[in-house]
Amino acid sequence: MPLYQQAGIIKHMSNGESKVAWYLSAVAVLFLLFCVMGPFALPMLYKSPCFSDLTKIILTILVLILTGVVLFHTYKALTGITGQMNQMEKILAY
Repeated sequence: MPLYQQAGIIKHMSNGESKVAWYLSAVAVLFLLFCVMGPFALPMLYKSPCFSDLTKIILTILVLILTGVVLFHTYKALTGITGQMNQMEKILAY
């Protein structure tokens, strides 16, 4: 028996259909990737049988780009806030 069947990722129904675990469905994985966990959901993407290898690579690149953009804007916001705090400190020091 393959490992993914032992782990309960894919369950075979009595009528012969296969059902993927809800947390590895395409909608759940995409929601976790882009709305909740970002790059921390990449292992779920690679465990999911719902995506082809090319799709997994493309989604990984998109998530990494999005993460970089978020980190860049967070850095810019924090440096701006730090600059304003320093100006306020100088004003209040007088």
